[in-house]
Amino acid sequence: MSANHAEGSLRPDIKAGNIIPINRIFRPQGFDDLIDQSDGTLHITLGQKDAATAVSLGLPCISIGNQRGGFANPDQEDLTNTSPIHSEIKKIIEDHGIERVLVICPPDSLKLGPRLAGNDMLTFADALKYQVIDLSVASYECPPSKRKTVLDQHLDEWIRTAGRDRVIADLNSHLAKQAKAYAGIRMLSLNDLLRAPLRPRPKMLGDWLSHRSLILLYGPRGLGKTQFSLEVAVAVATGGQFIGWQAPKAENVLYIDGEMNGSIMRQRLSEITSSNGKKTAETLAIITPDISPVVPDLASDEGRQDITTVAERHQAKLVVLDNISSLCRSGSYSENDAESWADIQAWAIQMRSKGITVLFVHHAGKSGEQRGTSKREDVMDVCIALKPPGQKVSDHDGAAFEVHFTKSRDAHGEAVRPQHIALSTSEDGIRSWYVIEAVDPRIAEAKRLHAEGMSLRDIADTMEIGKSTVDRLLKK
Repeated sequence: MSANHAEGSLRPDIKAGNIIPINRIFRPQGFDDLIDQSDGTLHITLGQKDAATAVSLGLPCISIGNQRGGFANPDQEDLTNTSPIHSEIKKIIEDHGIERVLVICPPDSLKLGPRLAGNDMLTFADALKYQVIDLSVASYECPPSKRKTVLDQHLDEWIRTAGRDRVIADLNSHLAKQAKAYAGIRMLSLNDLLRAPLRPRPKMLGDWLSHRSLILLYGPRGLGKTQFSLEVAVAVATGGQFIGWQAPKAENVLYIDGEMNGSIMRQRLSEITSSNGKKTAETLAIITPDISPVVPDLASDEGRQDITTVAERHQAKLVVLDNISSLCRSGSYSENDAESWADIQAWAIQMRSKGITVLFVHHAGKSGEQRGTSKREDVMDVCIALKPPGQKVSDHDGAAFEVHFTKSRDAHGEAVRPQHIALSTSEDGIRSWYVIEAVDPRIAEAKRLHAEGMSLRDIADTMEIGKSTVDRLLKK
């Protein structure tokens, strides 16, 4: 079987007693094709035969020469999570946009001594998690065998006893449930930070909704927050689009509603999916009071853990919480109290570190700003305000509002320009959203200054625009 190797120093293989290149990275035949088609997953085994076996199962897999082969300096006396990992492994992760790694270890790895294969493999897994930012890593120990197993044939023996389908299912299940990104304190020097493989967050919808983001959507009661949120959820779940924002691919979405009637929720989702012509299959999951006897309490530790558990079980990339007021039910919670929000904020950051985007839906106060503590906005990557339209629209029979991005860390310019949109539903239930016009953000500023008593000339000077432009803005 042909393969590519990265050579390195020689060191005795402790268990097998053979001299093999410790710093050799083995890429089985067929690996390159699999990794090009991968969903961002890489498997790493100890030994060439197990790597070849994994590739034969359709799993993109490389192997390291022996227990220390994943490190750049395998002869280092004491390996830790800060010991540099092999440059070729880093290159594979960076070149192919790897997001998840499963390190497949020999049986009983946790029981082995510090110099034996398993523990060095587990240290290597910890080093991957620590050194590659945003990489989720899990370790899996092959089941023990009653027979004497050659060092690099644990997968073969497991398949012999359990069968191919069971092995694949167990590996995939373990990866989905156990892969975690580093969640501790990570300190980098400036040079290390400049060299760090910090990848742009992939987009989920348009240029404003990204993976691993926190979003706050707010607006007055009855304006259309749930309509907007459901459209976003369905677009992401189907790989569809909403008012020109395109989802690159379908992603799993969890929508948790705290107050809507179940039949209305079903009707709205039926109309949305019928209108976009795409089936959501199992990608969109819904929790709503008329369906679920228990709806998680966002204000309690138990409720937040329930949301995390359900989201991970569904492998959700987007969680929509509609809305904060109805989902925060604990008596001690107060939306005006910054400390009441602190635990929710810490949980949201943890969700983001797990690779899950969270969209919070919230009410606006009388001022038009989000209701309650301003601390809620601090950690958000994007804040969206839905506002009543500045002009009446005659050709719609549903929601109508202006969309304003009040905060956006990643997207700028045209991607987050204000828009005036309206919904119309035909007699047969087909929904159509119309972008009436782009809303000029200078309108609100000009009207505010005018309401304060400033003259057209003073407004023009303050805003650094022409007097005729000010007159036009005030008439809109």
